[in-house]
Amino acid sequence: MRVALIKDNKILNIIIAESLEWAQQAYPDCVVQESTPELESQFNLPPPPSPQLFTKMTKYQFRKRFTFDELLKFDNPELYIPNLTEQQRAIIKTLTRSFDAATEIDLTDSQLQYGMQLMVDWGLITEERKNTILSVG
Repeated sequence: MRVALIKDNKILNIIIAESLEWAQQAYPDCVVQESTPELESQFNLPPPPSPQLFTKMTKYQFRKRFTFDELLKFDNPELYIPNLTEQQRAIIKTLTRSFDAATEIDLTDSQLQYGMQLMVDWGLITEERKNTILSVG
């Protein structure tokens, strides 16, 4: 529950607490009451921040977004792209090196998005799967 901590008729903070009793014990020098939008607006508090969208993750977390068959294609595109050109081989090598060098994956990274679009263009995954894999949240 959202609990208002009030002192000298001013809201000091809004916290999440198990119960009013717990909050009163934890903050004995404050008046404790369940917070409401009306109460919060009365004290001109800024609106709560919108949830942060998380775009960064470990490489393992990113890989878990793929099915096993997609991972096979992601890891071995040369086996699944017929008549792979030298330019495509160079692109794959460069993107793979960047992926291997990364300490984390950022879904908004332009190089990652480029590589994922190539997977679509080369028929390794569908546009819908690319969008699902790159979805933020």
